[in-house]
Amino acid sequence: MVFCLVFTVWLFQQPAPMPNQFTEVVDGQVMLTGWEISEAGADAAHPDALPADAWLPIEAYLDQPHPTRGHWWLRTELTLAEVLPAPKFYALCPEGLASATEVYWNGRLMLANGVVSADPTQSRPGRYYEPVPIPAALVRPGTHRIAIRVANHHNQHFWNGAQIIFGPYDDLLKGIAVWQIKVYLVVGVFLMTALLHLGLFFFAAKKPAYLFIGALSFSLGGRLLLENLWVFDTLDTRFYDVQQNWRRHATVLTAWAVTAAVGLQLALPKRAFPPWLVLLPLGYAFPTPDALAALVAVLALLLVLWAGARQRAPAAPVLGFFWIAAALSYVLPIRTGIDALSWLSCWLVFAFNTLTLNRLAKQEREKQAALLRSARLENQMLKGSIKPHFLMNSLTSVLAWMRRDPDTAGELVQALADEFRQLAQIAEHRLISLQEELALCRNHLRIMSLRKGADYRLEAANLPEDATIPPLVLHTLVENGLTHGYEKQRTGVFRLSYDRDARGVHLCLQNDGQSGPADGGEGTGLKYVRARLNESYGSRWRLTSRPDASGWQVCIDIDEPGPPGQRSGTAPWQEETGEPA
Repeated sequence: MVFCLVFTVWLFQQPAPMPNQFTEVVDGQVMLTGWEISEAGADAAHPDALPADAWLPIEAYLDQPHPTRGHWWLRTELTLAEVLPAPKFYALCPEGLASATEVYWNGRLMLANGVVSADPTQSRPGRYYEPVPIPAALVRPGTHRIAIRVANHHNQHFWNGAQIIFGPYDDLLKGIAVWQIKVYLVVGVFLMTALLHLGLFFFAAKKPAYLFIGALSFSLGGRLLLENLWVFDTLDTRFYDVQQNWRRHATVLTAWAVTAAVGLQLALPKRAFPPWLVLLPLGYAFPTPDALAALVAVLALLLVLWAGARQRAPAAPVLGFFWIAAALSYVLPIRTGIDALSWLSCWLVFAFNTLTLNRLAKQEREKQAALLRSARLENQMLKGSIKPHFLMNSLTSVLAWMRRDPDTAGELVQALADEFRQLAQIAEHRLISLQEELALCRNHLRIMSLRKGADYRLEAANLPEDATIPPLVLHTLVENGLTHGYEKQRTGVFRLSYDRDARGVHLCLQNDGQSGPADGGEGTGLKYVRARLNESYGSRWRLTSRPDASGWQVCIDIDEPGPPGQRSGTAPWQEETGEPA
């Protein structure tokens, strides 16, 4: 955090780029300095026709009262000390000169951008960005005179932080293309964020924070385009006034809104937001976007430190991380061309998106957990509806056997006690061993055999010791098989087969009962089986029930778990028409 404070102080101390302040640049290009200006643009058709006392240094001229519309001549000199490589083409690139211009090289007209005329009705503005190619024959060692005639009848100011660059023509075109790409990428980040949050507000959760961040992101994108209108190379310079009139208000408003959005993310108390409006007029005291970016950086840092110290919001570490990322990347070449406020806002918007996606993921996890809890409650309800039904029938059988054969009645009571003891041991488990489930099934068949005076058996062989299954799944299928397949039979055999391979587990329960045609219904037992399988295996299971050559069979296929987020290629469950086993 010490580094963050030092960076913020450094950002405050950066000199504000004053209008018409020319400095040297690198990368084989030079920004021309030493400009002189003359108001006699309408009186002289050529810069050489003006007397020496008609010229003033541009800095002195701009410091005194001067007209904002009319005609001007600008001139400077460029010295080429060595022979430039051929056949490379060079160009002059004027930027920030409002309205129409004519560019002269050694007194020779190179290019007219728009129509320069003393008559406002005849004058036509030029384009924002118009490189002026210089013929190779004119680019020779020595001193060259450069003059620009400016006619402004359409804008409030003819000078808009103007800079005139000389360099290789291809490099100038490449530079503007790279600059445009940077602007469009950052604007794209803002607009995608706006679409995400506005979509969430209108179609998902009506949270004011989503609406605020969506509107803010849209405004940030519009402001960045307003700061860089020249990226629309088809626009002419009459739109300079649009930029000059609105950029200041847009910059102050978005700077205030960004800090307010940080406060929203950090769960700032609602009572703090009305006083926050007091900071809005304060933004007009800062002359440039970079100075406002420093203010936003300080306020955002103070909010993050405050929230982190009080542990008020989990968003503090995320916002702090992206704040540091913005600070570290500020000095990298990738930021060149993007003002500091837009750069800082872009990183904070990344933080907003991260926090929003984290919240959506958390909501989805909570939703899935709620569904799982609901399934478990349903399981408990289904189990509760199975036990009373079975107990009622068993007690009725005990009463009947007590009158006819007390010994059989005693054996039945013991078998019932064994089954309920087993049920109590497994009731709270999501998975039990297959051996425990088989023991429960055999005890149930013993009870049913005693109740009906029948002989029901379960055969199983070569079962792995480590195999598991949700409790009462096979038990329920056995009970269903007895109910539907052995109404008229007093003998019956259930056979269990188990197979495991690379795809998963294949388990089949077959009986030799006589099942009638399907009625399309689903009893409590199968609901319980499906709920148990879904709770333990999600969508990785399938259940099929169908007749076979010797009776009826039910098969359960359980797929091996795939990578996280990958679902089985088959439906969660699939069952053929027919009576359950």
